Amino acid sequence: MCRCQNFHGSYDDIRPFAPPAGCANVTIPASRSFYIQARTLEPRNGRPYNQLAVLAVRTRRRLDAIYYYARSLATTGSPILSARESLISLFDDARRKVVNALVADAVGLAQGFPTWGPCAPRGTFAYPKGYI
Repeated sequence: MCRCQNFHGSYDDIRPFAPPAGCANVTIPASRSFYIQARTLEPRNGRPYNQLAVLAVRTRRRLDAIYYYARSLATTGSPILSARESLISLFDDARRKVVNALVADAVGLAQGFPTWGPCAPRGTFAYPKGYI
């Protein structure tokens, strides 16, 4: 019974800070602006860059996430060392997508549908006069 009361008590404490139902993405731009402001106040701290990378991953901006993770590692004051594992996982996801795309292209090529390589249809290129 006490655990249940503790749970409801702590839930009531944080409920005013929760976003309204159906508006979870409203807090992302606000959070991003706060972390950008924190980045300008203390550029040697790696935490704002790491949090910006987390927000970029959440909004599916992978290239921005790679940049922010690299910046959080490269800061001189207090780098965030867990950003290394996050970078590795981002690169592993990208590698996995490339391998899956190559396998799908190989299956298409085996079925007679060339999508890339020497058998793929190519566009024509008109060389400027005097280059051939």
